[in-house]
Amino acid sequence: MTTSRLLIALLVVVWISVARQCSAQERLGPAPYTVFLVGAGADLTTTLLALQNPNLAEGNPLLAGGTPGLVGIKVGGTAAIALGMRHLTTHGHPRVAKVLGYVFGIYWSGLAVNNQRLTRKYAVSR
Repeated sequence: MTTSRLLIALLVVVWISVARQCSAQERLGPAPYTVFLVGAGADLTTTLLALQNPNLAEGNPLLAGGTPGLVGIKVGGTAAIALGMRHLTTHGHPRVAKVLGYVFGIYWSGLAVNNQRLTRKYAVSR
């Protein structure tokens, strides 16, 4: 199984476990989690694909330590934000949780688009 497929499978499992915990009384639903996790997954997948190009490097110095560290930090950060959204929702702040989910999801989707743009711009001809 390729790294991308493994990451997608991991994100689907996380999404299912989080979405199943959303009850009707929480008033959040799975949509903010879906946008959030799709954006995070797209960013991670396109980052890993871009790093296969020898002309590109990770721009964030905290994530530049190699693939295991990059994946660990991104997955850990994603899990922390998802748990934060859940905490906010269960403590009476579902709107804040929705905003976090949508903002981070859109932000990471934008990073994924930029990763793809850079991958195409600096493509190595084979």
